[in-house]
Amino acid sequence: MRFTILLTVLLNLGCFAEAGTKRWKGKAGNKISSTCLATNLHGYLEDCVQACSLNPNCVAYHFNFDTKECCTAEDGFSSTTATGYALYQSVTTVNPPRPTVEHTPDPVVPECPVVYREWSQFKGNKTLGSWKFYSSSNEEPPSQMSDNSLDTAYKSYKGSKNSVTKIAFKRQIRVTSVLIVAGKLPIQSLDVRVGFTNIPIKGTSAVVYQNTRCSFYKGPSKKNNQEILLECGVATGIPGNWIYIQHIGTKQLEIAEVKIYGFGRICDVHREF
Repeated sequence: MRFTILLTVLLNLGCFAEAGTKRWKGKAGNKISSTCLATNLHGYLEDCVQACSLNPNCVAYHFNFDTKECCTAEDGFSSTTATGYALYQSVTTVNPPRPTVEHTPDPVVPECPVVYREWSQFKGNKTLGSWKFYSSSNEEPPSQMSDNSLDTAYKSYKGSKNSVTKIAFKRQIRVTSVLIVAGKLPIQSLDVRVGFTNIPIKGTSAVVYQNTRCSFYKGPSKKNNQEILLECGVATGIPGNWIYIQHIGTKQLEIAEVKIYGFGRICDVHREF
């Protein structure tokens, strides 16, 4: 009974059945009313399908799922409505092939893995631009704190208050630590910050509060060229393309070298990660 109901629903939806080389379209509630080519009152649906498929003149058949009545008919047959029957007719039309859909693949993004390294060695990148160094005041230029020489150093003016220097990376780096090498003057206190905000510092004596603090160093340093390693305390690093190093107080600031450690993409792109 459930099979009969299911098949009736499928027929009402205009479903196709296929047997042999012929295709059939069924319609529930209809039967052949003209003379049958052959009648089998005790067969099964598959027997009825086979009988019509094997007869080249057969173009339709009906089947009663209760009485098992099967009737086949040739071209020119007539039909009528009848409860419990399903009428199947041969389908000869061929649908045209579906149009070909052109698919444009998404552009391939070149592989650009993220690596951990010391980044100041790449400060002269020609694609994204070389790193830029700025300071609120300087007796010696801030670029000298990244020239791989301990004989030169960035130095602020004597008596300048809260001297601050900043570096533009030209790419996003997730900074995990900063190595500062002191010059010949003791370093008193340093506030190091990383972020995306560019803060004007020329001639300022104000304390910088913008961006995220990486670390704070409470000195003084004890010897010339003392290495001061400041850990940011974030495993994945603090993202940014600016770093600010501020000397809190009125002492003259002297930095021989700065090394930036963290994660970044190895290729010359600005993509975040």
